Amino acid sequence: MSRPGTRHRRARGVGAGLGLSVAVALLGTLVSTPAAAASDRVVFWPFRGDGAEQVQALVARQLGSFTIVPPQAVRKTAARIGARPGSARSLAALAQRLSARAIVQGVVVGREPWEVQVTVRDARDGSRIGTVVWAGEKRASLIEEIATDTSPRVRYLVDQTQPRGHRASSRGVHHARSSDQAPLRARKRLRRDDIRSGDDGQKRDGTGGDDVFPELEDAEGRADQPSAPLLSLAVGPRSISRNFTLTDNLSRMPGYRLPMAGAVGGEAMLFPGARAGGFFGHLGLSGRWESSVGATTQADNSARATKNEAYLLGGRGRIPLGAHTLLLGFDYGRHRFELDAPKDRLSPNVDYALLRPSLTGQMALGAGFSLTLGAAYLHVLEAKGLGDEERFPRLQARGVEADLRVGYAVHRDLELSVGMDVRHYGHVLNPRPGDRLVAGGASDQFLGGMALLTYVVR
Repeated sequence: MSRPGTRHRRARGVGAGLGLSVAVALLGTLVSTPAAAASDRVVFWPFRGDGAEQVQALVARQLGSFTIVPPQAVRKTAARIGARPGSARSLAALAQRLSARAIVQGVVVGREPWEVQVTVRDARDGSRIGTVVWAGEKRASLIEEIATDTSPRVRYLVDQTQPRGHRASSRGVHHARSSDQAPLRARKRLRRDDIRSGDDGQKRDGTGGDDVFPELEDAEGRADQPSAPLLSLAVGPRSISRNFTLTDNLSRMPGYRLPMAGAVGGEAMLFPGARAGGFFGHLGLSGRWESSVGATTQADNSARATKNEAYLLGGRGRIPLGAHTLLLGFDYGRHRFELDAPKDRLSPNVDYALLRPSLTGQMALGAGFSLTLGAAYLHVLEAKGLGDEERFPRLQARGVEADLRVGYAVHRDLELSVGMDVRHYGHVLNPRPGDRLVAGGASDQFLGGMALLTYVVR
């Protein structure tokens, strides 16, 4: 016979044990929830290159049931912790903050042929699991190839990653077997389009063979280099000034000075074969135009209408130098300056016809900034007005031109630039005894400033 209270103590003991079990179960559920959430979450670092957003969306669709961390959350967290795409440690920190198991990076390179490389990294340490590569002659065919690709290659690489706290899996490519879900067509594509291993740097086919593919050139540095432009259009305000002086001026002819005037200008370059690539893809056409707006010159206590106009038409040869570009040019152009001067005054009017070989360097400075430096020789064919029969008929003229611009890419295909240019004509007037006007030479210099908005079609 039990003592009084024994049954109640046992009941309390059973209740306490049951309560403890429920608490442990609840605690286990709470503790395991982050791991469960992390087990299927994947961070996409924004892809880079031409058409990167479309490619990223297609690759994300291949991950099936995995949860893609919203891009806004990725950008916000990356900005807060200062994550960098080239730092494995910062990428791992980003993924861990977002409770993800993997980081996916991608680059699109439109450099004959087009190429897409998608790299999967482990969230624990940022180490590379592997890289999937697609290649095509044109962007449209490459996009179609990715869109119709049913092979689970990117998903295989994500499957190899483990959330924090799990035992590390072996590095390498998950090989497709006949029992895998991938159909025969997908397995054949796995042989054609390679997957690179993360440990030994080798690329193995997805069917389990040991074929080693030669390494492709690293695309990380090339991804930030946009594909060669097909067409570029630039327009914006300008300012101009002119200073005309004569030397050995025995006839005491007046010079001329225009301090500053407003103007507008535009430029265009077209490379018809840019998308086809090859040698002819770097041969193009170029045009430039500028005109003063509302310019006047004070003369005889009145404002005289003043006009400055110039245009160039010619060809361009483009030489890509990594992130930089060298342009060789040859143009025909005219440059006209006209002042509504009184008939009895010697006007500074001139109309140059010229040939213009040029060399221009376009340099990427990083962080969206660029620097353009140009130089040209001006071979003057004629100088109407100044070289007229009644003025200086034996005139000989040559010139040089230089310009400098600093640009900033406000968008991948939109750039804002500011700069200045100088155009200098030197004249040998070659007077002879009996000429009505006598002077040894002349200097005609134009200074300009500009602000251009450039749109690029690729």
